Amino acid sequence: MNTNPIMLLHPHNARLSLHIVPEERVCYAYLREDRRVVADVWLYNMFPSEAPAEWTLPDARSRLPFTNPSSYGRQDVNPISDPNEVRVSWSENVATLYVRGALWAILATGDRPGRCAHAIKDGPLARVLDSRVAETRP
Repeated sequence: MNTNPIMLLHPHNARLSLHIVPEERVCYAYLREDRRVVADVWLYNMFPSEAPAEWTLPDARSRLPFTNPSSYGRQDVNPISDPNEVRVSWSENVATLYVRGALWAILATGDRPGRCAHAIKDGPLARVLDSRVAETRP
């Protein structure tokens, strides 16, 4: 399992980059314009997470970044183990993330949250990425 952040640069816009950040409990992707995060999405948990959702707990701030409970996201995701497994397709302000050839996520400027193939239902960490959405994106 890769525990180092991965940065992917937009080939025609030096201001945009996609950052995949695996942490101790969870992995997120962040679309940055210069140094500012302009979109984010949960990709996977490092271990299964059950209800209640961490963002609903009284000590929520101390739990950042949040894991996604099984009611919102798949818990059986195979983590990124090598940066070479990752590819990004770019359009003007959209990053489409592929891992091991499979579509994983779409982030566009202003998406908070973005869309993830591992999301089961829309929530505060990720929105569902279904085939209709994927077909409308480059």
